[in-house]
Amino acid sequence: MTSALTDKLKHQLCKPVGWTAAPLDARFSTVRMKESNMGNFVCDIMRNYHHADAALMAAGTIRGDQIYPPGVLRVRDITNCFPFEDPVVVIRVTGTQLREALENSVSMYPAQEGRFPQVSNLEFEFDPSKVSGARVNWVKLGGAPLEEGKKYVLATRGYMARGKDGYDSLLVEPEGGTAEELISEENGILISAMLRQYFMGLRTVGQWKNLSEHWVKVASECTTPIETRKNPWATAPGNKPEQDTAQSKTGADSKSWSQWMRKRLGLDARPAESDEEEDDSDEKGGKGILQDADELASVDLELLLMRKFFGRWAKKIGVFGKAVDPLVEGDFSVDWTRVIAPVLEGRIKMVGA
Repeated sequence: MTSALTDKLKHQLCKPVGWTAAPLDARFSTVRMKESNMGNFVCDIMRNYHHADAALMAAGTIRGDQIYPPGVLRVRDITNCFPFEDPVVVIRVTGTQLREALENSVSMYPAQEGRFPQVSNLEFEFDPSKVSGARVNWVKLGGAPLEEGKKYVLATRGYMARGKDGYDSLLVEPEGGTAEELISEENGILISAMLRQYFMGLRTVGQWKNLSEHWVKVASECTTPIETRKNPWATAPGNKPEQDTAQSKTGADSKSWSQWMRKRLGLDARPAESDEEEDDSDEKGGKGILQDADELASVDLELLLMRKFFGRWAKKIGVFGKAVDPLVEGDFSVDWTRVIAPVLEGRIKMVGA
């Protein structure tokens, strides 16, 4: 019985929910120090879902501490990166309160504090050489200078609306603060649930029948366009890869690497075609169109070993890693969902360091 439950859980966590062409940088050394495309992506969804003027999320919300490489995104990626149970809330604050929140967010820099911000529809510049509390040089919201006396609708985490991590200016009135609470934690939605519904809005295959038009609209508003170029792995899921020039030259090794990359990128991973098929797949232990969980575990182990030993070698010779280049059209062929490709936009600028 225990084995059956474990197998079912592994199957559920391995279900594909989305596809990214850009590496999603969720490393602590990134999200707690500067703008991150992962932070931009999540904050944009928070803001668009609630039609807020802006979104502000403490970087400590992002727990993955890794770069999610281009390829398929699975349920486990979302739950591992966003495990917290406090939902997204919506509050109304003045420009002064919002600026104070941003001052708090960079007050401990360069320490890798969870209070460092990730934002949407906000742009600001800070100088860490200045005294804490006076580091923010300017703030723009929607491209216009922030007005101190004006009130703005802000999407944020319930954790921050309770004044945690020094966010006293966002403390809501029911907790003794001055921020007006529009959507409370009781009526909010978890970030992990928000992301799953967002990806469902991107689906071209297997979209939930009762998915609201609102989510479809949110999905369309947060999509990043992708450029085009040719790549030998550009084959549709389920089709046999065509023999390319490189493969014919290098033989079995090249073929093996190509097959491994297809597994790693999840080119053959597909969701169920319908709600009924997904339920049937669950009852049968996930056989059929979904990739086998054990096969995925093997790929994960190989990746772990690669990172471990390459990391040791890189540290010895002083090589510093960075995110890989994003894939573009021609690097993949995904027909069951629209592909995301979040980018950096210069939302957080630092000077004087």
